[in-house]
Amino acid sequence: MRIFLLGVIFILSHHFAVNAQPGIYSEDDMKMQTIFMDAQTAKYQEKYEDQIALLNSLLELDRSCDACHYEIALAQFELKDYEKASKSIEKAISADPTNYGYNEAAIVICKENQEYSKALKYLQAIIKESPTDARLLEKAVFLANEDQKYDKALSFLDELDRLYGPYERTTKWKLDIFEKTNNQAGQLEAVEKLVKEFPDNTRFLNNLAAMNADFGNTKKAMEIWKRVIEIEPDNPDANFAILSSDVDSGSDQQFLSAIKPLLESNSVSLDDKIGALIPYVQKMNSDAADPQNIELLKVTDKLVRQYPNEAKVFALRGDVFYYLKNYTEADMDYGKTLSMNKGIKDVWFQKMINEIQLNDYQALLQTSNAAIDYFPLQFEPYFYNTIALLKAKKFSLADQQLEEASFIAAKNPLSQMKISILQAMKSFHESNYGETLDLLSDHSNTQDFILQELLGDAYANQGEIKKAVTAWNKAKSSGGGSQILLKKISEEKYIN
Repeated sequence: MRIFLLGVIFILSHHFAVNAQPGIYSEDDMKMQTIFMDAQTAKYQEKYEDQIALLNSLLELDRSCDACHYEIALAQFELKDYEKASKSIEKAISADPTNYGYNEAAIVICKENQEYSKALKYLQAIIKESPTDARLLEKAVFLANEDQKYDKALSFLDELDRLYGPYERTTKWKLDIFEKTNNQAGQLEAVEKLVKEFPDNTRFLNNLAAMNADFGNTKKAMEIWKRVIEIEPDNPDANFAILSSDVDSGSDQQFLSAIKPLLESNSVSLDDKIGALIPYVQKMNSDAADPQNIELLKVTDKLVRQYPNEAKVFALRGDVFYYLKNYTEADMDYGKTLSMNKGIKDVWFQKMINEIQLNDYQALLQTSNAAIDYFPLQFEPYFYNTIALLKAKKFSLADQQLEEASFIAAKNPLSQMKISILQAMKSFHESNYGETLDLLSDHSNTQDFILQELLGDAYANQGEIKKAVTAWNKAKSSGGGSQILLKKISEEKYIN
């Protein structure tokens, strides 16, 4: 706020000078100047209440002192009394409507008081004096937007376009307004104008192409992306888009083969490369002979060689191995990831799931203990730690961790379901198979391989082999792939 105070001494001194006769200083003049200087001292000492009192005493001597109202408004602003500040600055402006400093102070005060319409009124008084000032016009756009007067905001944006042509910031404002008002034509027109102004800017062209694609104008989008390639042949966004379109009628394997050159390109960021591959990893099957899976493994191997110091490439290849049920290789990649970056929560959780698939509960105990240290407020580390403790027959410690997991789970439905798994697992280890089944009965259709395998184990120990095999097969279809699970299914019997 001190930016508004710099000229006040001049304003007040000028006010007193024009009211004094040359060569004659009355007692009142001297008194007013003394009060004025005392008020200035109070201001610089940040004694704003004292300053206001002194300025009010000045107003008693001279009601025409508009600069006093201005100074009082600023002091009230510093005291965060925005309502009074607003009234005081109005008095200053009513005496001198075109005063730049008064109007600028009024804008700041009204913004703080969320009186955006009033702030815009004062700003327009300043714009009238400087109609081509882009900074002022942009400020008007902001205020009109805050006041949700979108037509008014657009009128200021049109004026900026007329004066300076469209540029990125004004286009972003237009897009925001047109998105809020569900105006797709307006969004397209705004970016088209920007592209017309900057015809060789590939980023703007890519944005226009993507917007057309989102709005269903696929043919137009392709035309624009091809234009990008003419300007910048290695542009990753345009190349990915065109390749995706070219292989729409083909297989995912064809697409993966087609994007290999882009994955090898240094002009494409690692995040973009990983982002392009993730959808294909997520829909993998477990067939190691599947051509698409072979291609994915080749591509992720190449990324690991390209970026040997990037944790995320090992995590991605670990996921490929996991979906192929190659849990040993997956464990190595997840371990490598965490050795490089221990802060990736999801990799910790995936490593613990992988250790269950390996039936390596000693490793699970170590990993879950470490995960608790890094993520003490997360549910999953306690969940897996409790499983490991139950498998190790450390029942007292398991009870403690189960209690901790229950506290963190709170009312989260998924976590509550997993608490039921832990309670059922505890009952199973106590050979209370009926209670195990009761605890899991509400979740018998849940696609969770840990739950379904436990359900099958309980049925098997109750002598209900047919139900057991059905549950074990559900565990397999839910992602379970451990050797023990597969053996239970093939031999149709419980195996500890």
